[in-house]
Amino acid sequence: GQGHTIRGLCQTTHTNATANDKQPNYLDNEIYVGLFHKVSHATISNLTISQSLIKGVSAGAFSMKAEDSVFENCHTKDCYIGGENNTGEMVGQAYRSIFRSCSNGGTVWNRPVSGTNSWFGGIAGTSQSCHFTECENYGEIRNSGGCNGGIAGISTESNFEKCQNSGTIWGNYATGGIGGYTE
Repeated sequence: GQGHTIRGLCQTTHTNATANDKQPNYLDNEIYVGLFHKVSHATISNLTISQSLIKGVSAGAFSMKAEDSVFENCHTKDCYIGGENNTGEMVGQAYRSIFRSCSNGGTVWNRPVSGTNSWFGGIAGTSQSCHFTECENYGEIRNSGGCNGGIAGISTESNFEKCQNSGTIWGNYATGGIGGYTE
């Protein structure tokens, strides 16, 4: 990223949506979205995404899914990320990945879907075998379901070091400042 900022990214099937929309209407045919659909064995560093709108079934500003990847000094600011499940401000689903000095200053919100589980986080919606160091959430997580966290919504075998949350987390159950539900 070389310290660059991407502004105004808009990924949605709602044709009238703009990056300034706070909560646009959803359509039934949305897909998994992010700047990159999936990253694997990648390193993304020194990049900020701001003033952007991304919404889908599972979403993240940087990537819907990350496997065996490293995110370092990556940030979101004033972004609105919406999804049904596995939604994070940076990454929707993270597996065996490392997050260093990353932050969220945007809003993650859910599309209400009855009878389903949902996982929403400031950095990652779902994390499995991940490591988070010096990550911060100062954004807002709004989910009518459960498993909501400032850093990760649901986390399995993941580590958190020197992470902090000063943002607002809204949810019905399994809601926490760092991790919503951890195993």
